Amino acid sequence: MAKQIFINTSEQEPAAAFVSGVDSPTPARLPKFRLGDIETVQLFLVDGLGSYDADSGSGTLTVKFGIGNKAAEPTGGTYTLKDSGGATTSALAYNANAAAVQTALNALNSGAGPDSGLVTVSGTFPNYKITWNATGARALLDVGTNGNALTPNTGIAFKEITAGDGSTAEVQSIHFAQSPVVYQETWNAISNGWESQVEFNTFELADFLAGQENASAWIEVEITNAVGDRVTRAQAKTEVHGEVISENAMVPVSLASYLTAEEIRAQFVQNRSAITGLTGGGATNLDGITTAGGAASVGWLAAVEIGNIVSLYELRTGTTAEASPEVIRPDDYAASTNEVYWQRVGVYTNLDHTETLTTITAAGNQTVDVAAYSLYTVFATITDTYDSTPFTHIIVLDTSNAEQGDTVNVRLEMPASVDPTIEIRNATTGGTLLTTVQSENNVDALPFAGMYVFNGTEWKEIAADWVD
Repeated sequence: MAKQIFINTSEQEPAAAFVSGVDSPTPARLPKFRLGDIETVQLFLVDGLGSYDADSGSGTLTVKFGIGNKAAEPTGGTYTLKDSGGATTSALAYNANAAAVQTALNALNSGAGPDSGLVTVSGTFPNYKITWNATGARALLDVGTNGNALTPNTGIAFKEITAGDGSTAEVQSIHFAQSPVVYQETWNAISNGWESQVEFNTFELADFLAGQENASAWIEVEITNAVGDRVTRAQAKTEVHGEVISENAMVPVSLASYLTAEEIRAQFVQNRSAITGLTGGGATNLDGITTAGGAASVGWLAAVEIGNIVSLYELRTGTTAEASPEVIRPDDYAASTNEVYWQRVGVYTNLDHTETLTTITAAGNQTVDVAAYSLYTVFATITDTYDSTPFTHIIVLDTSNAEQGDTVNVRLEMPASVDPTIEIRNATTGGTLLTTVQSENNVDALPFAGMYVFNGTEWKEIAADWVD
């Protein structure tokens, strides 16, 4: 069911603009959201007099919906700046003062400054003003390649205050603000409003909750008209909650102009399904992925598929020694210049698999190997009937690839009357007898089903019975 949000456009105070409905201008109790959900959200503008606002649902308006901190600043990390020629500063602390930013910028281009012009920097974190000492037009500064390592995730905005020309010095501003933890700017028009699926399964929201059961956060709806006038229509506090059932995979949202293209790319999971190993270098092993020289950013997630197992590795900063498969050092690791390593943060397997055993017609042995599956189902058909020569057939539940908690279901189909004996044993043909399947002579036999769980050492029978 969609979560509906009504906004009173006649209310001048954004904090009081959320109302209960089109015919109810009373303050609304805002919906609560949970990490991991994908919610259908509907937005409506109302006039406070019992009708929808004429603009509600208009295709000429740009609607933006966000949840996060209000006017929040980064609290840690570093960043770099670059000019139009790509000259990049040394790393600056998240809260570097104006003098430090000025020194870093003026060191560019062998001391000639950004775009070969010295600057004066004023202001205090998180807002700075950069003024070129000489007249002339200057290109807008930007974040250095792979240079935003601010925490929490933070956008860096650049704006021209005064355009430089032959008689005027260029003036630009830099502003830092935490990115929304949830953000959506793509909406479809519906009757009297807009609708969109909003992604709450983001790394940013998980980072914001930081392991708490819930946290207070600001919800904001901003609307821009066709000529670019931008108005915050509603802004108030709501509550976001953690989740109980987690998919353990956070997919960041696109944050429009809040992040640079390089930063957005750095947050996406890198699909490395062509990799067939972890170590050994080259294009088919995890340690062969180039990480030096800005080729990969700290925080990258690499999904590595080997056999039936997908492992999620995060690129981290540090000198942690290699301990495969949990920790993998890239081949281009170098102390002090490229101290990074891959840390396994999740393991995913194909959860279930079904196998049909060779038809049981005579004495013999068949082995069931669960491989990398945690739920394994085996079907076997018995064609022997009563009055045939009796025989014993053994089904062995292999332990070599089993992990604690793995489950095997065995199902046997057989004719009305059967003569053979079917034994289900642990590990080997001479292993512990778990179940004996044998119907009495000339008695109609129902299908048999048994369930076995691996306890870390051996298979144990959980249930076994004839099935109606």
